[in-house]
Amino acid sequence: MVQLQVLLGAALERIRQLEQENAQLRERLGQNSTNSSRAPSSDPPGTARAQKKKKRRGRRPGGQPGHPKHERAWVPLQSVDEVVELVPEQCQQCQRKLKGQDSEPQRHQVVEVEPLKARVTEYRSHQVRCQQCGLLTRADVPAEARSAFGERLGASMSLLVGKYRLSKRLVCEVLSDLGGVQVSVGSVSNLEQHMSAALQAPVE
Repeated sequence: MVQLQVLLGAALERIRQLEQENAQLRERLGQNSTNSSRAPSSDPPGTARAQKKKKRRGRRPGGQPGHPKHERAWVPLQSVDEVVELVPEQCQQCQRKLKGQDSEPQRHQVVEVEPLKARVTEYRSHQVRCQQCGLLTRADVPAEARSAFGERLGASMSLLVGKYRLSKRLVCEVLSDLGGVQVSVGSVSNLEQHMSAALQAPVE
């Protein structure tokens, strides 16, 4: 579950970058004589005239003076992976060796995303001949491993397509950029159909 959350967090960052690039392209396509140095004759039909800018108020954007500061909430200690105790060894003024403890040290938390790496498991089904009857018997692949993609990876692809409305091609790019997972558009489509059927079965 933690790996899934990490993957989704990194995927959202990739989505933000793609949306920013998309906005820049839209801005270029939306230029006309009212918002650039282009001649009015080059405007497409239906271009609206420039409107007068509204008078700005005295308030600046963002937090206002005197507004209470909003600090990020602490991650609960039970969810912290590592605690590093920083204890000074000597006085910063006279350099004398220090002894004692601080019962209420100043806290500082750093949240980081671990490097993503796909975990690949290879199943090898051996075939053995019976010494009594001569029949060849091959071991079956476990039911949970018969798909080419694991449950967490499949859930991640479904989430990116369903909730976050990414195209199948973008899903392939996100998985490749973040986790080094090579997935085809057809595989994403097949998985989407499989997940939809699995969700509809209990309802019907």
